[in-house]
Amino acid sequence: MLLIGDLTKRDLVVTLPKTYRGRHLPHPKAELLRGPVVTVDADAPLPIELDGEQPGTTPMRIEVVPRALRVCVPA
Repeated sequence: MLLIGDLTKRDLVVTLPKTYRGRHLPHPKAELLRGPVVTVDADAPLPIELDGEQPGTTPMRIEVVPRALRVCVPA
């Protein structure tokens, strides 16, 4: 999970495209967290983005389910 803190508009324009190329870290206002379950909450509802999609707002619980998705790749 990538947490992005309070960015200025300029910093957001410069940094956000880097997240899709994997070149956003280290950044003083970005933090990478890992774990099987993540719960996100805030005082006011905030938008959540998952891999380019916006499924809703906080609060949200996200869980990694091992072997829940079968992927086929070319040999």
